[in-house]
Amino acid sequence: QNHIGQLGYDDGRYLGEVEYIEQRTDFPANPRNLNETLLSEFPFDRGVAVKAGYRVTDSIMPYGKFQMQMKGDNLYQLGGGVRYEVTNQIFAYLEEMFGNAGDATYFGLEKQHNSRSRSYANIRMRDRGIGEKTLSSAIGSSYSLSEKSRVFSEREYSTHQSVDGFADILGISGEMHDHWDYEARYERRHLDNSSTRLLDISAANALARTNTFNTVSGALAYADGKKLRARTYLEVRRDQDAPKLWQWVTRNSVEYHINEDLSYLGKVDFGKSRFTDPGDDVADFMELSTGFAYRPVDFDRFNMLSRYTYVRNFADDVQFTTGSFSAAETDETAHIIAVDMAYDLHRLLGVVEKIAYKRSMLDTPYSAESVLHNFLWAHRFNFHVTRKWDVAAEYRMLWQFDAAQTLKHGPLLEIDREFYEYVRMGVGYNFTDFEDDLRKSNGFTSHGPFVRMTGKF
Repeated sequence: QNHIGQLGYDDGRYLGEVEYIEQRTDFPANPRNLNETLLSEFPFDRGVAVKAGYRVTDSIMPYGKFQMQMKGDNLYQLGGGVRYEVTNQIFAYLEEMFGNAGDATYFGLEKQHNSRSRSYANIRMRDRGIGEKTLSSAIGSSYSLSEKSRVFSEREYSTHQSVDGFADILGISGEMHDHWDYEARYERRHLDNSSTRLLDISAANALARTNTFNTVSGALAYADGKKLRARTYLEVRRDQDAPKLWQWVTRNSVEYHINEDLSYLGKVDFGKSRFTDPGDDVADFMELSTGFAYRPVDFDRFNMLSRYTYVRNFADDVQFTTGSFSAAETDETAHIIAVDMAYDLHRLLGVVEKIAYKRSMLDTPYSAESVLHNFLWAHRFNFHVTRKWDVAAEYRMLWQFDAAQTLKHGPLLEIDREFYEYVRMGVGYNFTDFEDDLRKSNGFTSHGPFVRMTGKF
């Protein structure tokens, strides 16, 4: 599961970009059932990257870049590069990065054929200082069919630890009339290596993802100015190696402004997996969120967001007992109610209160259904240093009872800045080890530095 946030600034002379990524990957307990990859050998939960450039001339732009892992071994890379217009509408990129996360070299070419068509090619080499080097390349193009639609394609190739990876991507995106837009995509990936048979055995024993899968996806969105916005997305995936798998996922959202003060927000995510070999077993996941955002225009010192969320997670039993690990099969359903309120006491001081409650029902074949109650409270002061800069101090508490008895509490400090009227980005340090979003199952691993993006409706 990945979450990515990006901010960019470009005024024709100066360029600035910030990116934050949070990813969660679970591996089988016995690593001998997995072939080594960069992700399995060097996993990370959170990372941040910063890029700044200056156009010396119309054709040359040098830039600097820094990226680091925010948790664990504190791996980082530092370097820079240059973007150069070789000839009219042909651009070359050269970048070099180094650090304790390893060295990386990137070279790319991009051709803007005309106002409707462009193509690109790049090659990247990574050296972690241990094991074999990683080499990857990509060739792609896009073509505008009209002012409102385009087609795109890409061919990717990578090699690591004697494993060759291939990917073909084809797609089309565009707008229909004034309110509708769409996207359709097909993707096929394949791994080819000297230990393919071992990979298949590992897959059958440990559900490691295997050699070839095909994915078809499509999205359709509707917007009526700022009054109504709706989007639906559907993805179907087939994994034809062991274990054979059919999977489909849909994400749907709607935002409706009832009046200038009140908005309705709704979201439904649903996924179903069918393991056709072995057992023709089914797993499914569903998350439904619905709520209201209240922000009175004539009294904008006050904001409130209320939300109800239903979560259902029924995993396939074969995922809990395999050749590499054994665990109790668990199905979970949960109901969550949360209220956030913010009020500016003074032009230099604001207060935020968050209260949330979650009731989880856990079902296993070894015991009767159990119930876990979670209560979260957070109290926060925002000090408005300038119109755009804030310093925040927060104290939070998490209380769990019934199936488990836990009481955790502690402070959090943060510095953030307003980038747009309703968007802020901040960095801080969490002195506790739990998150303030009860939709996620707390793993009590959130202690330490963090990057957060906040939006207002």
